[in-house]
Amino acid sequence: MSNSKRKLSLAGSREPFGKVTSLEQIPSALFEILCLARELKTPKGDQIASLVDDVITVALNDPEAWIKLENMAANGYEVGFFRQESEIL
Repeated sequence: MSNSKRKLSLAGSREPFGKVTSLEQIPSALFEILCLARELKTPKGDQIASLVDDVITVALNDPEAWIKLENMAANGYEVGFFRQESEIL
């Protein structure tokens, strides 16, 4: 193994802006999305940054938020994630 590609040892670690492959990687990915959105300096970038900031705030205020989503699903509440196509101006 070369020194240029060091092995990541922490659970949930991944390369910056790399593919998210586990739940543990979501927090760092959200912060990366927030940073990228802030760099856009457009109305859409501002909207993205605001939404991601809100999600991060909720998650920080309630560390069990992800577990609660899982429990809601287990109790019959359907949590769905759907791709929504939107027109990008």
